[in-house]
Amino acid sequence: MSESVRVTPESLLPLACKILGRLEPDQSRWMKWLETPELHCPSQADAVVQAAARLKQAAASHEKVIVAGDYDADGILGTAILTGALRRQGIETGFYIPDRIREGYGLQEKTVRLAHEKGYSLLVTVDNGVRAEEALACAADLGMDVIVTDHHQFETPPQAAWFVHPALMEPEFSTLCGAAVACELLRHAGWATDYELLLAGLASVGDQMAVTGQTRALIFQALEQLKTDCDPHIRLLAQGIPENETDLSFQVIPKINALGRLSDLANANNAVRFFLTDDFRQISSLAQGIRQINDRRREMSGRMVQEAQSRVRPGSTVIFLEDPTWHEGIIGLAAGSLCETTARPVILAARGQSGLKCSMRSPEGVDCMDLLKGFDRFVTLGGHSRAAGFSLDLKDRDDFEAYLKTVTVPHAQKADPLDVKAADLTIPAIRQLDALRPFGTGFELPELRIQDPAVAFVRDLSAGRHRRYVMENGLEAMRFNQPDSEKTLSPDQIRWLTGKPSVNVWMQTARPQLILSAVGTSQE
Repeated sequence: MSESVRVTPESLLPLACKILGRLEPDQSRWMKWLETPELHCPSQADAVVQAAARLKQAAASHEKVIVAGDYDADGILGTAILTGALRRQGIETGFYIPDRIREGYGLQEKTVRLAHEKGYSLLVTVDNGVRAEEALACAADLGMDVIVTDHHQFETPPQAAWFVHPALMEPEFSTLCGAAVACELLRHAGWATDYELLLAGLASVGDQMAVTGQTRALIFQALEQLKTDCDPHIRLLAQGIPENETDLSFQVIPKINALGRLSDLANANNAVRFFLTDDFRQISSLAQGIRQINDRRREMSGRMVQEAQSRVRPGSTVIFLEDPTWHEGIIGLAAGSLCETTARPVILAARGQSGLKCSMRSPEGVDCMDLLKGFDRFVTLGGHSRAAGFSLDLKDRDDFEAYLKTVTVPHAQKADPLDVKAADLTIPAIRQLDALRPFGTGFELPELRIQDPAVAFVRDLSAGRHRRYVMENGLEAMRFNQPDSEKTLSPDQIRWLTGKPSVNVWMQTARPQLILSAVGTSQE
């Protein structure tokens, strides 16, 4: 067997065969997903070549460079990637992440002016810039050079001498996130280390990019790094060693995002400092602060989701809700949760005195930007197919709601669960799924459904908040945060269980389990 192949199709157990068959019906292409994802050679696209040359010129000329990032995990990690690498080259490099609440998204004119006053001659954006017309015009007027690195959709290229974007690169780089675009620029310059590649892989998970081409390779390589020598920054945020991309999504990414979301309580620039320092005492101190902010974020978002759910109208095609008490840094999280449970596009808005700050999430098969393109009175607008952010003047609020009632929303393409037997979910079978990883957008681990699961007994945990279902063959299924409708179910009422497989290790004992997303009853 080739060293590049993790397992052969012939050695796959029934569970992996069923899952790979769902994700890739053409068996002749199975080897593509079973091979070890290798990083492609650095991009040779003109945009990358020319921007890398400009960075090398900055190093040779001892220029001051300012890196302007975004306040989400992708922007924060991309800012750390570029800043750290440039500083290693001896370039005096500053960075700035805007305050989400006071300044809003993207590069601002005042940031450009302040950078110019402090003697920065080259400005590099990360994960933003394609829509920063006023700020870029200001930079041009001041005589500052600008490299825009971004991955968001654009209609016309930004007015910058150097513009690096996946759309201008080779096909294998088409799904890069913002941090990965910055990392690719460093790879071409010969300045990227394993640490930059690790952060780019982490950012790719955080921005939910399609796991194909270079993105798939970056995520895989990041996970391999963590297995062999877990970086202390990530280990302390995860409070352990993440085993797969799901661990990164739930244990690490939300904590990085929390600082940008709660900019009235924290400073996202501290997240960049966290990833730039190699002093373990400072890493530990900053990690503790980041975890505390995330705990606050989790409490606030939980309340907001409950409030929003109670106000959803059954007949609305697009859910649009607003509230003056909602925190604008949390509305995106709540919109995502509501979108997942309703399978409908969701827009949640924080209402202020002068306008609405809105965050939109959509289910698979529904493009946010397509739905919004028929309305032309946004104050600001940015995003991609599954997520968008925008602001509105209060005077345009009613017209926007009326517009939403006229849009045609495609049917959400939610895949049916994959039927399996309880006997299929063994520890070796679940662990073999690692040979298919990384999972993610475009190659998602499907939900599994056990029909007539023969539940032997149930056990409530945390005062009824969670429930454990135990089947007659010993397989366990965990339902976290179960709805009230399930709390009185008896074993003989259960007709199917749907969820995703995992291996639960407790007290050095491993058990296969299903993490439930739905419980079906005899009444359905």
